Amino acid sequence: MAVQQKRFRQLLQLHADWLEQRPGGVRGNFAGGVFNDMKLPKADFRKALLQGACFVQADLAGANFAGAILDGADFRQAEGNGADFTGARIDRVRFDGADLAGATFSEAVIQRTDFRKARMAKSQLIESQIHDSDFSDTNLNSANFNQAAITNCKFGDAATEGTLFYHARLDACNFAATMGSGANFSNSKIHNCNFTRAELPDSRFYRANIVGTNFFRAQLRDCDFRETVAAGIDFSASTLCGSRFTGANLYAADFRSANLRSAREMTSDQLGQARTSDETILPNGKNGPYMKKSGAEKAAPR
Repeated sequence: MAVQQKRFRQLLQLHADWLEQRPGGVRGNFAGGVFNDMKLPKADFRKALLQGACFVQADLAGANFAGAILDGADFRQAEGNGADFTGARIDRVRFDGADLAGATFSEAVIQRTDFRKARMAKSQLIESQIHDSDFSDTNLNSANFNQAAITNCKFGDAATEGTLFYHARLDACNFAATMGSGANFSNSKIHNCNFTRAELPDSRFYRANIVGTNFFRAQLRDCDFRETVAAGIDFSASTLCGSRFTGANLYAADFRSANLRSAREMTSDQLGQARTSDETILPNGKNGPYMKKSGAEKAAPR
């Protein structure tokens, strides 16, 4: 039922009464409502029904959508910095171009949703479930995806400086040309993902399982791959100068044409089990392929 804007404030008050279990309160049904360009800072839409509602270019700073049903809603170019979507159901929603800096999506279920070119710095997506969604060219600097389950999502060209994916589960996601130093993927499971041409210097993959993932031509200087399960991973033509590999499983990892100069804590067994070529630059600065007992696994001074 489309909501007439002239009744909006009354319905919002009835919804507030329902939330507080006051007599006469009615759960807010704003499905199909058009609130484009409206100023609604700190509005309380908790647990409201908002299927198909339009908030294009609306001011929603600090608004509360926790537990709301938002299927098919439109937040394009909305000002939603600091908004709260905790536990919301978000299916086929448009957030492209929206300002969602510091917004919270923790424990939300997000499917088939468009975040392209959104501004999501310092946003919180802890323990969220995110599927078939698009974060391409989105500012995710210092965003927090800790313990999130993320499947078949696009992060191409996204900004990921200091972004946290600690203990996250990432499956069939595309991070091609993602850029940002200091991202943290420690203890995560990153299966069948694409990091081709990603630029992630100083990032952490400590104890991550990255089986089936592609890092072709990636920039991975000074990264932490200690105890990482990287068997069969494609690092070909990537730059791994100064990265750490203590205890990493590198069986059949592809370092052909990769730059491993000054890579640290590699052993003869690790490099001997990996694939190298004439074009590989080994940790000691010399060209490959790696030969056991050559000492080429020892890092050259920087």
